[in-house]
Amino acid sequence: MKYLFFCLVFLSLSGMAQGDSQQPAIDSPETTVAGGPVFSSPAPDDIIQKAQDYVVELLGEDYFRSHFSFKNTFKVTDYSYAFGVEFWYNIPYEADISSKIALITFDKEGRILTYRGPKRAYTFAITKEQAIEAAQKAGVEKPEHAQIIYAYSLPQVGLPIQGQEEPEVIDSYVWFIEGSLGEVFGMGRQMTYIDVDTGEVLGFINDTGIQ
Repeated sequence: MKYLFFCLVFLSLSGMAQGDSQQPAIDSPETTVAGGPVFSSPAPDDIIQKAQDYVVELLGEDYFRSHFSFKNTFKVTDYSYAFGVEFWYNIPYEADISSKIALITFDKEGRILTYRGPKRAYTFAITKEQAIEAAQKAGVEKPEHAQIIYAYSLPQVGLPIQGQEEPEVIDSYVWFIEGSLGEVFGMGRQMTYIDVDTGEVLGFINDTGIQ
């Protein structure tokens, strides 16, 4: 799945960054990762300010101040981008670690290349209990795992089959509920994706072939 691949790449990238210090050392040593980027000193202050300004413009200053805090910054050489700035994104419920980090990358001229983080001001109005209830109504008889994740895309209802149309791109934070479907469905498994603000069931994957 695109989501799993994206998360693996992102988690790997986050792990290679220079720690979580609020005041990163300017003379931090270079770290070379085989086949990957070389991390050296933190990004310049103007890059950090550009990153903050970008998120503020996107989500509003009040939302930024109440939901974001500085995590890390780094300079990269021999890679597809030159600088990276990370913020912690405050999610009020259990969430996948990669979903709690907003990452902005820049080229060597200081232009933003990519942004991976919330693109709207989520309220996270749906509680874990409400998300589980919605998943049960969608067929999950015995929910066993629930957390918020960032989902880039969702497969169509039922198992994705080679030759079917591409998964729907949602690029959103969702409740991810996993559990069994119960005896009536032969104890199949289902993963349900639920909007964190409205409780709408955005899609699900199961191993029963149910459409």
